[in-house]
Amino acid sequence: MDNEFYTLLTDRGMAKIASALADKKQIHLQKMAVGDGGGQYYEPTASQAKLRHEVWRGEMNTLTVAPNNPNWLIAELVLPEDVGGWYVREVGVFDDEGELIAIGKFPESYKPLLPGGCGKQVCIRLIMEVSNTTAVTLTVDPSIVLATRDYVDVRLDEHEHSTNHPDATLTQKGFTQLSNATDSDDETKAATPKAVKAAMAEARNHTHTWNQITDVPDGTLTQKGIVKLNNATDSTSTTEAATPSAVKAAMDKANAAAPANHTHVWNQVTGVPDGTLTQKGIVKLNSATDSTSTTEAATPSAVKAAMDKASAAAPANHTHAWGQITGVPDGTLTQKGIVKLNSATDSTSTTEAATPSAVKAAMDKASVAAPANHTHTADQISGIFPKINGDGAYNIVIVTFKDIVESGIKKKQGIYLGEILTGSAIHSCFFSPKDTVGYESYDSTYYPTESLCGLWRACSSANVVRRVSPIYMLENAAILAQRIPIGSISRFSNINTPYAIYTNELDRTDETYHSINFTCDIDGIGTNILFTASENDPEEYGRNLFQNAKSGMYGEIRPQITPVIIKG
Repeated sequence: MDNEFYTLLTDRGMAKIASALADKKQIHLQKMAVGDGGGQYYEPTASQAKLRHEVWRGEMNTLTVAPNNPNWLIAELVLPEDVGGWYVREVGVFDDEGELIAIGKFPESYKPLLPGGCGKQVCIRLIMEVSNTTAVTLTVDPSIVLATRDYVDVRLDEHEHSTNHPDATLTQKGFTQLSNATDSDDETKAATPKAVKAAMAEARNHTHTWNQITDVPDGTLTQKGIVKLNNATDSTSTTEAATPSAVKAAMDKANAAAPANHTHVWNQVTGVPDGTLTQKGIVKLNSATDSTSTTEAATPSAVKAAMDKASAAAPANHTHAWGQITGVPDGTLTQKGIVKLNSATDSTSTTEAATPSAVKAAMDKASVAAPANHTHTADQISGIFPKINGDGAYNIVIVTFKDIVESGIKKKQGIYLGEILTGSAIHSCFFSPKDTVGYESYDSTYYPTESLCGLWRACSSANVVRRVSPIYMLENAAILAQRIPIGSISRFSNINTPYAIYTNELDRTDETYHSINFTCDIDGIGTNILFTASENDPEEYGRNLFQNAKSGMYGEIRPQITPVIIKG
């Protein structure tokens, strides 16, 4: 294998550098890795995305531009003493996204471990050639950067030959010149101990007259200072000092005053407060035993009279007959008191107490009652089956086909599954056999005495069919229908246009009607629905609607004849 050692940019590295130059950005190189090439040399290629056999990776130490070639970048990695035990034959440079930017073939070098008897710190350098070094920068934690000996030697040599040694100022460190002067205003020189000693000696020996001294503080209750004297004996000043004259005047007055243990007759004492419930003081005596005063004191005579009366009273544990006790409250649900007993088991009283007899009677009845988890057969339970023709009930009904005009042709319209049917438009029916063309057929239907009420839904569809003659068609059909459960009058709204239903072919408009149709909206079902209310409705809400309509609540009742036509 060719042993020429070199570095080349990977395809990904060249693409990233080109993109950085185009966008005027930088790629950030961060880590370097070394490998042993899998145990032998090989020729790296630009298509590689990783080393053939990486053995160690760490932060890049430095990244500099070669002084003799501005297109060369020198990347440096320091292998610490505590890693090793392998050979270095390949080197890689990675950016901060972990992608391989450059790869190099490196002269074989063994990196020993300290436990092997010797250790060394190895510096790996890799040179990359790029078209513009400004597109590449180093991103590294400065706390882990190690200075190589070459780097230190270069920096020391630069420092020794440099003339860039700044002078010291008031804001920065630097070189400075010493001075013995004691009257200089120079802020760029340092005073010698001799100058400091001379200044201190001069400061100790000089004196000042009083008018040359400023900022002397005034003496106060909280600090020392100068004060003004005062001869007054009635001054309240706290910033002046009393003279001996003022002190003598105050002392003379004190000596002429009464001694501390002197006495006064009562009429010389003023301002003595009255004794009350909240303060001590003088009080007036009172011998009454029925007084309510709170500003007087009871005499022993009053106390004795009250005590004598208390001694003659009944003791604390005395008794009374029931008739002597008054004002005992009645017991209620909200207070304790006396109550009347009650042996009834059906009473609703909330002011009486049940006797043991009533409790026993209720308990006996409960004991023979069915347990909480008892069961019933269906015939023992009421209300689970719909009423006949009531909400949820099914019925086989006659429906008359409606006449419609379609494309100028008059025809009959069939019944579709789920169609809503007004109660007055359908009738219960029964079947009667009839001999037709030599065979039995159940095709004749007949109306009962009255139409249905409420609102129904078709449970099957019915189409118009021709019967015997090609020009004669059935005008009605028998289908299964279910009454739509509504349950409550509260679901009805916007009730209007009521009219009476007469089931009389002779057009006797004076006959008493039993059903009323009206238009309404029904919550959960729809709007502008024609509903049949009847006084014979098995559902209470239907009967209530009939009575409301009959009373005129929904408007004037208009008569309307609905002739019954049976085509058998």
